[in-house]
Amino acid sequence: MSFGTQKKQTIYNAGIKTAADIQKLNVIKIPGIGPKNIQILFDWQRQIGNGFVYKPNYNVINQEVNTVARNLKARQKQLETEIKTEYRTVNVLKTDILNSQKQLSAQYDPLAKKLYQAELDLKAFQKIYS
Repeated sequence: MSFGTQKKQTIYNAGIKTAADIQKLNVIKIPGIGPKNIQILFDWQRQIGNGFVYKPNYNVINQEVNTVARNLKARQKQLETEIKTEYRTVNVLKTDILNSQKQLSAQYDPLAKKLYQAELDLKAFQKIYS
């Protein structure tokens, strides 16, 4: 590339740091970089792109995949623990509610019979004294 230090610095300061960043020149204008320089940059980008061969770093990829898998497993265990705890809490509450219902029914039923009997007695007294 036939750019001096000053132009290289200007391009770098404008946010163009890699060959992939050259596309930004379609949107931004850089003072001191004209159409001829832009064409040189696009030619350089094509030249870089033609020789590019993607060679994935499987060690890094596998390491990241393993990290994600470990994090997912840990989150899964955490959620399982939370769900079990919540399930136990719900069961305890359910049992408490059912027991309270039984106790209230045990208190209500005899009182309901007494109330019914008292109403019958009241009606009977009202018939006698009316």
